[in-house]
Amino acid sequence: MKSYLRGFKRFCSDKFNLALILTVIFLIVGFGFFYTFVTNRAQSLFTNQMLRKEELVVSSGASSIKVFLGMAENSLLLLSRSPSIVSQGVETQRALDKFALDWAGTPVIGAARFDKDGYIRFMGNNIGGPSEIVKEFMAADRSYFIWTETAAVGDTYLNKPLLPGIEIDKPEYIIPFVTPIHKNGKFDGILALAISLPKLTETYLGPLKVSPDYRVYLFHPDGTILAGLAGYAELVGVNYFEYLRDNPYPGSEEALQGLEGAVEDENEGKLDIVLFSTIEKKLIRFIVAYAPVVYDNEHWTLGLAVPISDVLADFNPLRESSIVVFSLFIFMILILSAIGILLARVNQRNAYMDGLKDGKKNKK
Repeated sequence: MKSYLRGFKRFCSDKFNLALILTVIFLIVGFGFFYTFVTNRAQSLFTNQMLRKEELVVSSGASSIKVFLGMAENSLLLLSRSPSIVSQGVETQRALDKFALDWAGTPVIGAARFDKDGYIRFMGNNIGGPSEIVKEFMAADRSYFIWTETAAVGDTYLNKPLLPGIEIDKPEYIIPFVTPIHKNGKFDGILALAISLPKLTETYLGPLKVSPDYRVYLFHPDGTILAGLAGYAELVGVNYFEYLRDNPYPGSEEALQGLEGAVEDENEGKLDIVLFSTIEKKLIRFIVAYAPVVYDNEHWTLGLAVPISDVLADFNPLRESSIVVFSLFIFMILILSAIGILLARVNQRNAYMDGLKDGKKNKK
């Protein structure tokens, strides 16, 4: 080992060799810093570009939901003006059955005619629900019914998502959309249509989930998850803000603050947060794009969360290519340095031999 050190010292004692070594170190370190800067910058730009795409996608999803709600509202008002709905009778049931059939295959799952006391008198649906049980349901104490008692003809009310008020095997969130019915100038009940939130989610949010690892959720302002796509729907109905407070982890406080700000935001935005995956049982960094869904008196927030690993999946080949280029650059520096040292040695030897020959000539 000592002999190697002595040899290295002798090698470095040569000014040319020392200058060459310092130059090689400077080039490698300088290019290393340059490579790191450029790679990080490219990754940041790539991530921001992906976030922008997410924002456009989630904005499109929010707009689609609002357009659908507008169509449902117009259809509700049109049906409410039908004489068969105003005057309760056999034709009322036929009109509701036809309405439900026309909306089959959409998130609208049915409509019902309530009397002035809040009881369902007629109902049509396209899911084959328990009609007789539903007709026993009384909505006089519900906020949407109380609102219609003093509302004018033509007014509509979009209620916050709620679970059905009857006992069924698999309760799901529905959105009641209601308008008052007046007969002879007096309040005579309401017409309500029911929108299935899971169907609304699958119809308009399903296309957003371009990867199995994507998470798409619809948030209520209080933090309750109203809807989520299949595979990650286990948190539907859970107040996620309380969930984060009750199940803290490194980064949960930042995630909570970011999500609370998102549901209050009236504009589109993005987040970079760490969430705990209940499926993988590990912490995962997500980039989240969100957009408000504001319609009538309701304000929801649509969020699309993508794992950072998915975001960088297309960037990794570029990173690997740059590593190869960096390695080739270092290899070329070392090769050129070795050639430079070899040439210097050859020149030194030639100079020594020339000097020796000149010395012998001078002696003669």
